[in-house]
Amino acid sequence: MHVQRGIVYSVVGNTKSNASKSRVPLAASVLDSLARWRRETPHAAPEDWVFASSRMKGKKPYWENTLVARHLRVAAAKAGNAGPVGWHTFRRSISTWLIDNDENVKVTQELMRHSHSKTTLDIYAKAVTPSKRRAHERIVDGLLAVANQNITPDSVAVRAEITNLG
Repeated sequence: MHVQRGIVYSVVGNTKSNASKSRVPLAASVLDSLARWRRETPHAAPEDWVFASSRMKGKKPYWENTLVARHLRVAAAKAGNAGPVGWHTFRRSISTWLIDNDENVKVTQELMRHSHSKTTLDIYAKAVTPSKRRAHERIVDGLLAVANQNITPDSVAVRAEITNLG
């Protein structure tokens, strides 16, 4: 997919950066869904928005705040999410999932369209508890494995002597 323009606070303009204009490598299933949508929507002219407002006859997209209030927050509430939900919730979630799935930081940065990986890592991606627990367990398991190697009466005596020296 190729991004050609952006909209912020209902104002149509250029994209935020040149990186934003580069092609978006979408999954084949997403491309298929978008192509099917394009065939079904009454607003499929090249200048029409992908998710165009019928009220605006395809010349403007749905208002982002309207979509959030009428659809996104309703869906989140049905899913049991009581916290605040907005468009950046998706960006933060995707960044976190990519990092948690051991995706390369550079790939994550470019998919997020960030100029710097620092933005991706410091603002968007969060370390999730199961991953932190697994990381801690790997360290503890490694240390315990080393500590439990070659336990003989002699090595126990050596450890006791070292301990007594301290």
